[in-house]
Amino acid sequence: MSSVHRPAPEGPMLYACAQTGCQACVERLLRQHVGLVHWVIRRTGGGDLPYGELLHEGQIALWQAIRGYEPARGLAFSTYAVPAIR
Repeated sequence: MSSVHRPAPEGPMLYACAQTGCQACVERLLRQHVGLVHWVIRRTGGGDLPYGELLHEGQIALWQAIRGYEPARGLAFSTYAVPAIR
């Protein structure tokens, strides 16, 4: 899909669009769920690693979760993503 959508995809269509390689949709989902990464880092502590490094690794895991998420399975995205980020 193109990088500009009119209207912008929502819900499961947004994930499907991101999984086809649409950078705009991927970035939108990353921005939408970055709070989840912060939440997981705060909950797990992270040991001796600096927060910035944990955040970077968590964002990579979030990106991978976006790529593998299947809304049709009926799970909330956070339920799928939290173990991946952890």
